[in-house]
Amino acid sequence: MEVDDETEIALMSQEVMTVSASHLHLVGSDPLLEHAASQARQLPLGPGARSRQAHSSEQAQSVEQAQSVERAQSAERVSAAEASRSSTPQRVRIADAAARCVARTGVSKTTVDDVASEAGCSRATVYRTFPGGKDEVIAAVVDTEVARLFSALAVEMGGADDLEESIVAGVLVTSAAISEHAALQHVLANEPGTLLPHLCFARLAGVLDITSGFAAPFLARWLDPEAARRLADWVARIVLSYASNPAPGVDLRDPSSVRQLVSTFVMPGARLLAGGCGVENATVGAPDTCAALETSATTLRRFGSMDESHR
Repeated sequence: MEVDDETEIALMSQEVMTVSASHLHLVGSDPLLEHAASQARQLPLGPGARSRQAHSSEQAQSVEQAQSVERAQSAERVSAAEASRSSTPQRVRIADAAARCVARTGVSKTTVDDVASEAGCSRATVYRTFPGGKDEVIAAVVDTEVARLFSALAVEMGGADDLEESIVAGVLVTSAAISEHAALQHVLANEPGTLLPHLCFARLAGVLDITSGFAAPFLARWLDPEAARRLADWVARIVLSYASNPAPGVDLRDPSSVRQLVSTFVMPGARLLAGGCGVENATVGAPDTCAALETSATTLRRFGSMDESHR
């Protein structure tokens, strides 16, 4: 079966979201997984692509056939992951228990005994699940929350119909994840020295690289891949700046405030990156777009590999 360029772009978009959902499945069960998987099957293409697809029943059938193959392959990958890690639910239960402990007493005062008691298991069970002890448990907390954030971003940014909407969605999801995370807020308020070294200098570059590498392909539906990567990096820096140092008049949890910020300051830069034309007219060729989407899927796989190194 011959698959045209638009179908290839659609399948790569689905791959990004499916890999995200699959990685979350490796970390553990979460209601967001089902939502992400459902969204992944819907293939958000943007208004122009959807219009063209509606006028071609033959093309729609081709897309559906290709989707079926991809879904089957994705299901096989997830099933293999499940078979190789039957203890995943326990890992997540312990990691979530650790997060609750940190939210109450902080990282330094949380002990393995505290985590075991919160999780309803024995200290020995914690060590069997996380041989590295407390450090490995805390690493699992970070891995779990990042996977959940990436899946939420895939759902919201992937479902946007235009560039501005995609950026606004990404900012709102990330800001909510930061501001509503009890453990993270406790650490920021009481133990900033635990977290800040990971957000400075070379380590900050790594955080931005992973974040922008994941988000850029969702922006590459309207910009070329390099411009999308630069824009994603810029937006990530804006979110990190306001999250760590709030300013009067800017509330990244408020949709109207975020839309005003994005419309006033971000979109003019996005138009310049698009070559001075309206971003709604900025399109890229299928090979470049697919390459950018593959980059996002690769970022998630790399995150999964980093996750494995902690275990």
